[in-house]
Amino acid sequence: MKSKRSGKIVGELHALNFETAELISEVADDAPLIMGSMSRVMRTCGKSNCRCSEKPCHECDILMTSVRGGRKCQVIRRSDVPQVAEKVRRYRRFREVLKRLQSIDKRKYSLLKGIMKSRSEVYK
Repeated sequence: MKSKRSGKIVGELHALNFETAELISEVADDAPLIMGSMSRVMRTCGKSNCRCSEKPCHECDILMTSVRGGRKCQVIRRSDVPQVAEKVRRYRRFREVLKRLQSIDKRKYSLLKGIMKSRSEVYK
């Protein structure tokens, strides 16, 4: 016969499994993503007669990615900013989902280990 406590634990495990399935289905599509981050920066253009020769005053969006342990920065064309921003947003969401899945797995492990300990007995 199941105790109330173990029934509650099993219910929580089922809820965690449901959440896991939901999270996986959210990120399991084939939508492309870009592993990096975007920033808006002020920079100089390099033209000698431009006002930016005094101080950086041209606003641009850049993409920062990791390449072989180093950082790579690329200027994003204005026309590409919305698409790149969406792909970077998908990457951030994917990372959030991975962290949540890791947390769920730790909780499931803890619950199952508790069940094992509560049911174990010593042979005499």
